[in-house]
Amino acid sequence: MKTTMTGAGLLAGALLLGGGAAQATLVNYTAGGVNLVYDQDRNLTWAADANLFQTQYTADNTTVSKIIAAVPTVPDSYYGPHTVVAGDFVTNSGVMNWWGAMAWTQWLGSIGYGGASDWRLPATLQPDATCDSQFNAGGGFPLQGNGYSCTGSDLGHLFYAEGLLNPGQSIAASAALNQHFTTMQSSSYWTGTELAPGLGRAWYFSTGDGLQDYGGGKDYQYYGWAVRPGQVADVPLPATGLLMALGLLALGATRRARRATLVIR
Repeated sequence: MKTTMTGAGLLAGALLLGGGAAQATLVNYTAGGVNLVYDQDRNLTWAADANLFQTQYTADNTTVSKIIAAVPTVPDSYYGPHTVVAGDFVTNSGVMNWWGAMAWTQWLGSIGYGGASDWRLPATLQPDATCDSQFNAGGGFPLQGNGYSCTGSDLGHLFYAEGLLNPGQSIAASAALNQHFTTMQSSSYWTGTELAPGLGRAWYFSTGDGLQDYGGGKDYQYYGWAVRPGQVADVPLPATGLLMALGLLALGATRRARRATLVIR
């Protein structure tokens, strides 16, 4: 006996197939000619190249001059406006001080990298109650979120929740992240969050072992990883969503056929 599946049947089948499937939260896509990664959990788009500044400088050794021309100063809540200079960047490795990293992400926005104008450094939640420890610097300084297992921050979520890593592990050990990103550094990455209430420091995240901290001053040299809110372009539907969409389309076609049959009768 020949069986024909109706639109309603296709939809039901899609729901059954999708019901037990885990939906990936990281989705690779391309926008503006560059590779990006969308995190559905946090509604963030990451540059797929985790050492993008170095890649850009290798391709064009005038990159630093272009950054300085587009972003001559960076606001600093403790020191006041910082004049961006070539010394803020280390071009043979890709690390930058905090001001250089801030200027670089603003420059990405000014050139419309990936079709977007709102690139930034990852953000850190402070205080971050998800951390396994809190540190009191004394002198009336309030408790701030630092330590390991900090999933409240952008990089912490990527490392622990998406990378499925444990404290003490390197990001290089994450098979989950290696299939989405390139040139990930097992080192420290800047965040755009200044330490409240100041002290001339900013938060960083170590992808070498999963530590979130504020360590030294903003003149330290760490890597930068560009991120922006939302998605730049339409992200391809995961398999579950695609099945449901096909089911809905088939259901609509069936209903239209039925209406046409009624009209003919």
